Amino acid sequence: MSFPSLKKFLLFAFGINTNIVSHESMSPENRFSEENKYASIGASILLTAVVAFLSGSYALYTVFNSVLVSSSIGFIWGIKIFNLDRFVILSSRKKKNNLRGDIIVIIPRLLLAFS
Repeated sequence: MSFPSLKKFLLFAFGINTNIVSHESMSPENRFSEENKYASIGASILLTAVVAFLSGSYALYTVFNSVLVSSSIGFIWGIKIFNLDRFVILSSRKKKNNLRGDIIVIIPRLLLAFS
């Protein structure tokens, strides 16, 4: 199955293997709902990076008063947040009956939220 390029990027942002989502053994209804579920989580990761880019660029613009410098550093900041958020999502896959492991995985997310 071929995905539109935006949906393909959103699935990449979530970190899902598109071959698994589009496997023929799944019913079309389940395939569609799984694709949309993972794409929407990928969209939230992308939007977090966009907000980080915008807020970082604005904050740096107030310091440097240069659009080029502030948007360049803001873009790097947005990419870092994108990768960090993607890493946190990928590493926080729920494991059964492992409360200690779940708490350890949540700690980077909480630190990111507080910062």
